[in-house]
Amino acid sequence: MDVAKSRWVKWLAALVVMVLYAIPFYQTYFSRREAGWDHLGIREDLPAPERADDKPYFASQFVNQAQPGGACHVSSIAVAGENRLICTWYAGSQEGARDVAIFSAFYDEHRGTWTDPQKVLDPQQSSAELRRWVRKVGNAVVVNDRRGGL
Repeated sequence: MDVAKSRWVKWLAALVVMVLYAIPFYQTYFSRREAGWDHLGIREDLPAPERADDKPYFASQFVNQAQPGGACHVSSIAVAGENRLICTWYAGSQEGARDVAIFSAFYDEHRGTWTDPQKVLDPQQSSAELRRWVRKVGNAVVVNDRRGGL
């Protein structure tokens, strides 16, 4: 078989595979559209839920106001007991700098405010605790376990 013919066979095989994978997707998509679902999986014909009170259900605040100009990213948030949240993040002068550390702050629902950020972990502390050299700390991720702990 010559080169041109083998390329044509490969393209045809790739097209057949794509079509075989696409058919179930399109069948599901169009059957959901006919049933009243939009492309995000939300029913278009259902009324919006009524709110029980006039309190906002969404609010935004800056957690880390104590470090202007610092590079902060990879924030993580979780429930930390009754009426409290914990937020953790990676911050420092720039990515991979010696002053980079993991910080945390708590949100008190009754007060509606965040505590001042506290340093949780830095490379020097990690090196001391692990008894080996740690060049930089990674990103902080906080989650709730099955027992209700962090």
